[in-house]
This record gives sequence, structure tokens and C-alpha cells, in this order.
Amino acid sequence: MAHTNAPDQLPQKEKPTYLQAGLVISPLCSVALLLVALIQLGVGGGGWLGWIKLAFLGAGAFAVSYALFRMAIEKSAPQATLGYRSSLITGGVTTFLVGLAFFFATSAGLIIAACEGLSLQEHNNAVVTYVDAREAQAAQTVQLVPTANAIYADLTVKTESEIATSGVSGSGSGGYGPTARALETLAGRAEGIAQQAQQGLENREALSSDLQDLLNRMDATLSDEDRSIWERRNELRRLDSELGRTLSALDEAMPLALMAGYAQELRSGIAMQNARVAETINGFLGGYAGSIDTVLSDMTVQPIERPAFPQKVGAMQTFDYAANFLPVIMIAFLVDMIFPLALWLYTLNGLDFAAFAKNPSRKSASRDRTDFDEFTEYQPMAMPERLNGSAEARPPHRPAPSGRKRN
Repeated sequence: MAHTNAPDQLPQKEKPTYLQAGLVISPLCSVALLLVALIQLGVGGGGWLGWIKLAFLGAGAFAVSYALFRMAIEKSAPQATLGYRSSLITGGVTTFLVGLAFFFATSAGLIIAACEGLSLQEHNNAVVTYVDAREAQAAQTVQLVPTANAIYADLTVKTESEIATSGVSGSGSGGYGPTARALETLAGRAEGIAQQAQQGLENREALSSDLQDLLNRMDATLSDEDRSIWERRNELRRLDSELGRTLSALDEAMPLALMAGYAQELRSGIAMQNARVAETINGFLGGYAGSIDTVLSDMTVQPIERPAFPQKVGAMQTFDYAANFLPVIMIAFLVDMIFPLALWLYTLNGLDFAAFAKNPSRKSASRDRTDFDEFTEYQPMAMPERLNGSAEARPPHRPAPSGRKRN
């Protein structure tokens, strides 16, 4: 027996095939994407308890997906090539469901922050439209200011005219009489109304500037990518509340109710001992009231619904924005669904082709024949042929065997 000094060596370890590598790589990639998605979805919640939760979810997802993929490859595919349809259905369905579960969780988590940004951007756009409409309605009240000033100016002129020449009463040559005192009182009231209208106009302009500043701050907050979308969301909610308070102040800036009440006061007129003078004064007071009514009636104040601050985007709501993030969703679809399904189908086709190459004439086993098959294959009995319309002649009578006596 020949001896050698060569050292004993262990057999070289076989390198894993691409199929074995794929069985590990596929669930690993899916679990990695899943963990990123779960963090974006806020499942962990932060802290060491959150990281433990994510670790268990990732480990469980890997164990389940790896076991199911391996059973589909090593059990279902070989059995399916032998004609077991239940194994074919089981392997395909389990592979599909595992990929589908990963796909929904992963794709939603990968784009939820961006979808939240789009939702908040839509809200900001709606708020801008709403504020513009409210400011347009408030701008119509500006016409009340020159109307109130005109009333005050006219009453002031009439008061001075009455004091100087009795231009309103038409009796006497001026002086500070009852008519002058009544006109002076009316002019003082008109002055107060005009001042309030002017103050309302100034308040409206200041509030309009505040509204534009708030809208700019909302846009700047949403565009600040140095902070997470959830921090920006909280800041936008605070700004939206401040915007609502400013809009309420804008409604109260112009004294519409005061002007309407003043018009009714002017229509009521005044009472004086001199009925003729009272009628004259009430005449132009009614004209003033008509001017205010005309301005108020020209205002097209329609109720406008304020956009509600949106709720947080949910996992399934992210698919409403799927078209905006189609490339990311397709990558998740490829990793989570296409790759494991393709791995299973290629293995199934490879095994089926190997069996065909070994025995090209193989056929599925035929089922057992039954009595019904035999019955359906019976052929109808052939009738005897006829010659010239008559039956075929019978064969001649055979003679009786010798040795037998005839009776």
C-alpha cells in the first residue's frame, strides 16, 4: 500500500448556487426596505422599546418569508412538476401573498413622508384661495368710507350754511337757532361714524398685511426641508389656527352692522317744532340712508367654507399619490413581488424542463377506465345483407349421420 506525505484535507466546501443566494437575498432586501418603511410610518415610536419592536418585526418577517420561499422552491416546485396541482397552487399563492404583504407595507412607508408634504401643500393652496376670496369680500366695504365721509361733509356744509344764512330753514338771516343746533348734532354723529369707518379701513389693511405674512410663513415652513415633515406639520397647524383668528378679526374690522344701523337711524329722521324744517331735514337724511343701502346691497357677501386642516396621511392613503411616486413604488414592487415570484417560476420551469429532457414522451397518467367508457364505445350490430330484396338462402339440410334410424 503506497504511502504519501501529503497532509489530509477536508473536502472543499461547495459554493452556494444563485438559487440558494436568492433565497436569502430576497427576504433580506425586503426586510431592509420594510424596516425603513416602518420607521417612516412611526411604528417604532422612538426609544429603546421602539428599536426592540422593530427588531422583532424584522426578524419575524425574515423568518416567515425565508421559510415560505424555501418551501415553495424546495417542496412546491418539485411536486408541481410531478403533477400535484395543489402544490402548484400552494407555492404560487404563498409566494404571492408574502410579496404582497411586503409590497404594501414597504411602498407605503417609503413615500408616506412625501405624501404628507403633498397633502399639506394642497391645503396651503386651498388656504391661499380662501384668503383671497375673503379679502375680496372685505375690500368691498371700502366704499363705506367715502360714503360716510360724504355724509359728514354735507351735514357740515349745511350746518355752516344754516348758521351763516339760514340756508336750510329759510327763515331769518342766520344765527345759532334750533335748526342749526339739530344740524350740528347730526354732523357730530356723522363724524363719529366716518371716523369708525376710517379706522375699520386702516384695521382691514393691517389685517390684510398680517394675512399675507402668515401665508408666506406657511409656505416657508413647508419648504424647510431641514426639519422633518412631522415637525413642519405641527408648525403649520399652529399657523393655521393663527390664520383663523386673523380672519375673524378681519370680519369685524369694517363696521357693517354699525353702518346698517346708522342707515336705519337716518331713515327714522328727527322731530322738530317746525314741521316744514323737519320735513326738509328728514328729506336729505333719507337720501343719506339710501346711499348707505346702495353700498351695502352692492356687496356680494357669500358664505365661503374654510378649508379644514388635513388629517395625517394613512398608509393606504399613500396610494392616492401613487402616480407621483411611481418609480419608487415600482422598485418596491420589483424587490418584494417580482423577484420571489420569478425565482419560484424559473425553478418550476427548470425542473419541468429537466423532466422533459429526460423523458420527452412522458405523459400524464391516464385515469382508470370505467364500465361507462366500455359502454359508450360499443358499436351497433351489423344487419345481414339481403339479395334482391330477399333474405340470403339458408344452407342445405345436413343429412343425418349414418347408423341412426330415421323415424
